[in-house]
Amino acid sequence: MSELRTNRIVPRDGLPSGSSGGIIQVKNLEFDEIFSSSDTTGGYVDVTNFTMSITPTRNDSKILVSVDVAGGMNDNVGFNFRYRVQRTVGSTVTSIGIPPAGAYAMTGGYNLYQDDGATPYIFGMSKTFFDSPATTSTINYKVQVAHSHGGSGAIVYVNRRGSSADWTSISTLTLWEVSG
Repeated sequence: MSELRTNRIVPRDGLPSGSSGGIIQVKNLEFDEIFSSSDTTGGYVDVTNFTMSITPTRNDSKILVSVDVAGGMNDNVGFNFRYRVQRTVGSTVTSIGIPPAGAYAMTGGYNLYQDDGATPYIFGMSKTFFDSPATTSTINYKVQVAHSHGGSGAIVYVNRRGSSADWTSISTLTLWEVSG
């Protein structure tokens, strides 16, 4: 069962108006469930339960997003694992922490072209970046995964190695509200 932790660093009204740089609240999700997707399109899919919400206390707050994904695949010969983070505020969904262009723009990922695909590995991939949502509405952050080869038979895993359910790990999502 995934575990959610919330810490409030300063009281909600503890920062004077106009101050910046202070940590207001921290939320952490320790995601320990095993997830797999055999989506044949190579498109992104939501990782079930790898999602967390935060409600900023200030409109000018930044959200420091730190995501660590333990990813695996059923074969490493020619398959590429990738992930991204999406922010939802109301009905507006935005991919964040990705470059502005590129057919395979992603938050993180890996590719291996090893001679023997029979030994797929599990890799931890970490990224940390600031998001500027400019809202005091509740924000939902979710992790999505994909592979880069539609129709290939690729299976994407989170928190386990592709060739053995005995090789497992955890993934994490941490959100810091930082005063702007």
